[in-house]
Amino acid sequence: MHLEHAINYILQPKKLGNSNLTGGINCLPDSAYERMKATKQMFGKAGGRQGYHFVISLKPGEGTSKEMYEIAMQFAEQAFGGEYEAVVAVHTDKNHLHAHIVINSVNMVTGYKFQYNNGNWKYKFQPITNRLCKEYGLHITPAEYSREPKNMERPQWEREQTFSKWIEQDARFCALNAENTEHFIFLLEKQGFEVKKGEHIAVKVPGMKRFKRLDTISEDFSRENLEAMFKYGDASLASPVNHECL
Repeated sequence: MHLEHAINYILQPKKLGNSNLTGGINCLPDSAYERMKATKQMFGKAGGRQGYHFVISLKPGEGTSKEMYEIAMQFAEQAFGGEYEAVVAVHTDKNHLHAHIVINSVNMVTGYKFQYNNGNWKYKFQPITNRLCKEYGLHITPAEYSREPKNMERPQWEREQTFSKWIEQDARFCALNAENTEHFIFLLEKQGFEVKKGEHIAVKVPGMKRFKRLDTISEDFSRENLEAMFKYGDASLASPVNHECL
């Protein structure tokens, strides 16, 4: 992702609306990029992954802008241990409140780079958002299936899952970690998908008779939206951590 573009995107006045709620952890929003860049230079970590972009959304009609801001700020503090610079912005331009969080990839205390691995959201971040949403009286997302599921029996879980859901989850994970469309396709193939390239990206896994176009699962995966995400760092399009508190 392009860190400066991502920060500029989430701070757009038209996205913030009248509430204009922005904040920073270990930095000020208006000078966050320069602060993050200085941290990278101090530890000699200016190359590679520049940052991470998270989105937390509320169910349409739920919560206030102030509550969304408080949840996002608490999430940023608790999820990253106060050791990363982070910018938070509440967007009101859709039919549901959502907050964007952009963090520096370099820890300002240790100099180590943040590592986002598959499963981090489920086991580390989702419990934080669920607890915060519960404290504010908002809906939460049930836990995903694990080896010992707490919220449903395995047969029920298996019936409720579909190829499209599996594909979407993996595609969002690949999009979060990709630098461009070609890299995105490469990561899909590494995940075991057979990929058909063209005007539309389509995938197939063992057990599927036909290819499934990604943009029919979600418009987020159209080539136009993917290219916009890779250029501007809009994680609301592709991030697997665009998890709603539903």
